[in-house]
Amino acid sequence: MAQIHNRIITVPYDPELIKRWTRASEQWKRFHANFKEITTWLLVAESNLENNGDASHKEIKNGLQTHQTTLNNMNTTGNDIIGQSNMLDAKGMREKLDAINRRWEALYEAVQEKKDRTWTSDSKQWERFHTDMRQVTTWLLVAEADLERKGRAAYEVKLPRGRKL
Repeated sequence: MAQIHNRIITVPYDPELIKRWTRASEQWKRFHANFKEITTWLLVAESNLENNGDASHKEIKNGLQTHQTTLNNMNTTGNDIIGQSNMLDAKGMREKLDAINRRWEALYEAVQEKKDRTWTSDSKQWERFHTDMRQVTTWLLVAEADLERKGRAAYEVKLPRGRKL
């Protein structure tokens, strides 16, 4: 049992307690490092999205992919800490994790929304557009060649006198 003498707490030597303390300390260090990395990156990404809009879309999308592991590690470690904490500390930790995850999700949704609005080279819309454009181009080339061959007069519309198109 710990005793207090002149405001100094003495605790008997317990190797198991030291191991648990060391594990908990390392766990907090990992959580804090991951939390700091994610928070810093989110601030920059959110700012870039707000200020640069579409210009930073690809950079943010890549950042979401590269930081996903860090986010997962932060959540895992945070949930482990919550499981070992008292109710009040657990509630505060849960609120922190939830806030970061909401920000992450909002950023992810903004990137997905942009992706959905953008035609990419592998999208069906892009393929349809190219097919339509090839068909229109082919039709124009055929029509132009036909006009040259038959002459313009063959395609002019005869209107009654006094009428114009």
